Amino acid sequence: LTDGKYDNIKLSRNFEISLENINSDVYNSASYGEATIDQMYLALRLSLVKVLSSDENVLPVILDDIFVHYDDKRKKSAYSVINNFSSDNSIQIIMTMCSKDALPEDFNIIKL
Repeated sequence: LTDGKYDNIKLSRNFEISLENINSDVYNSASYGEATIDQMYLALRLSLVKVLSSDENVLPVILDDIFVHYDDKRKKSAYSVINNFSSDNSIQIIMTMCSKDALPEDFNIIKL
């Protein structure tokens, strides 16, 4: 999601997220802008679904208008991560969006 800018994401017991950059500097989420924080929580959601799911009980992911703070580059990266995550883990991802952004052609889109 971050183009290799950060190597590790750390999660405290109270779900506070911190990022470790390539120089091993650790910064908590209050140090970042809205879009980077949203990227952190997207990564956390996907990680938790993978940890909590089993072969017999695969949990779906529901993402409600998560790209509000993303620029075009971040959206493109997130779409790729979401698509790969869904394919690699056989997990259904449901996204709702208020914007009329163009989604990748390989997404199954249902307009309501």
